[in-house]
Amino acid sequence: MPKKNYIFIYCQLLVWVTLLPIFIATPLLAQDNSSSNAIVVGYLPYYRMEQVSGTIFNHLTHLNYFILAPNSKGELGKAEKNGGFTPLSQFPQFYKDIETLKRWRGKLKTKIFLVLGGWYESDYFDEMAASASSRSHFISNVKQILEDYQLDGVDFDWEGYKGAVDNANYQLLLTEMEQAFKGTSFEISVAIACSHTSLAPIFKQIQLSHIGLMSYGRIFQDEMQVSINQLKGYVNDWIKAGIKAEQLVAGVPFYACTPADYSAITYQSVISKYNPAPSVNKITHNNKIYYYNGVDVMKAKAQYVLDAKLKGIMIWEVGQDTDPSHSKSLLKAINEVIPVDEIITTVPTNATAHSIQFFPNPFQNQLTIQGASNFSLRIFNQRGVLVHAALNSSSIINTSHLKTGFYFIQVITPQQTTTYKLLKQ
Repeated sequence: MPKKNYIFIYCQLLVWVTLLPIFIATPLLAQDNSSSNAIVVGYLPYYRMEQVSGTIFNHLTHLNYFILAPNSKGELGKAEKNGGFTPLSQFPQFYKDIETLKRWRGKLKTKIFLVLGGWYESDYFDEMAASASSRSHFISNVKQILEDYQLDGVDFDWEGYKGAVDNANYQLLLTEMEQAFKGTSFEISVAIACSHTSLAPIFKQIQLSHIGLMSYGRIFQDEMQVSINQLKGYVNDWIKAGIKAEQLVAGVPFYACTPADYSAITYQSVISKYNPAPSVNKITHNNKIYYYNGVDVMKAKAQYVLDAKLKGIMIWEVGQDTDPSHSKSLLKAINEVIPVDEIITTVPTNATAHSIQFFPNPFQNQLTIQGASNFSLRIFNQRGVLVHAALNSSSIINTSHLKTGFYFIQVITPQQTTTYKLLKQ
């Protein structure tokens, strides 16, 4: 072999020996989402409370409880499809649900927002918002509930159920709500149809937590419900209208819809009846084609949220998913791309928390917990996925089923919930 070839090979080896430790030790930053601050917002209607459990809070940064609506006088309750109105005093489930959600949340930092409006729940918004006294009464009633139940904010969803949304009155309503919230920690967000960019100038004047794009429903392309290209188009439309990317939250469906008659079935039903592959986004049901977002598309949309530096992703709605522990859960798919554990948990600093100890640390196939009694246990991987849970847990935990890596271990006692980060070797 000529001498110059030896020199060339030697130089190549030298380059690889020099760079190899860098390739091994340096993470791929474009795919490292472990420190993402993107939010995951899940809507939960009152009629789906039985379909979920308290573990839902482990997967969300925001839970939006649906439903709360005004009548024309600004009183709170539930609007009915037939034009009727049920005041809160006759809707006891609302108060029961709020207490349940607060108990489920425990010490987690997941925020609970109340949804104001919705499709036919927007029925009386136009009459209420057109009256200064009704707006004042409505805002006062909403603020009182937030204070009484120590909730975090409201999500406006004024939709044109019977006529178009009045932009001028919407601006008055948001502005007056913002003024009423001054001096508190209460936040305001909005959910809006993707085409309603005419509201962008109004939203820019309000200090909003985020703007949720309802990019789901009767929109079909590329044999799915709202393609990724369509989602990108909607986001770009709002950015062109003057809204910053970091204010926008992309909506995703947890249900399947058919263009034949716009009927819908839950994603849970899709999985239980047809069990399609993660790459599939449509099924034939009752001789009609229903379109949805499968696991692969859901992950791709979540990754787009990170790549485009959006505020986050929002789900309509979490009660339609399979259990988050299921391999084809859409919420699980989102969490694998957008982990939430660092946002919703904190490392404890009080003396009681310091009294809890773990042996050995790092651990392998068994973990012993000392300093805690009468406790429950939850273990999450680095992506925020629940991998182990036990009520009235033993102090000796079998961890042989866990893969090597870091885990967040949550110890729940009657007094508090504390979270620790440990390594399994």
